[in-house]
Amino acid sequence: MSKASNMMRWGRKDPELYVLASIYAAIFGAAGYHLGKKGGNAKPEANVQIPQEGMPWHQDGEGEEGGNFKYLYHPGGDPRNPPKEAPGALHSHTVMASLPKDLYEKFNKSID
Repeated sequence: MSKASNMMRWGRKDPELYVLASIYAAIFGAAGYHLGKKGGNAKPEANVQIPQEGMPWHQDGEGEEGGNFKYLYHPGGDPRNPPKEAPGALHSHTVMASLPKDLYEKFNKSID
């Protein structure tokens, strides 16, 4: 018996699998087309326009401790817009929790 006749016998036994196989083929075909056509075009950093003096080391500060050293960028990628400060990379969150007094005193220190 050849492989083709085995496949035909399998198809006669479970005909609903033909529908399922065609759906899978369509899904993978559409995904492959989309990723092949548009998957490599996503570059969100391409629209970021950095001003000439936009790096932190180009800015004047009050020394290492008190300076306001931030990256700058042109909003919307348009150099005609005035430069804005880029958002910080570090985020902090406040969480309310009930702690025993000794742990509260240990962990409730200001990071300033």
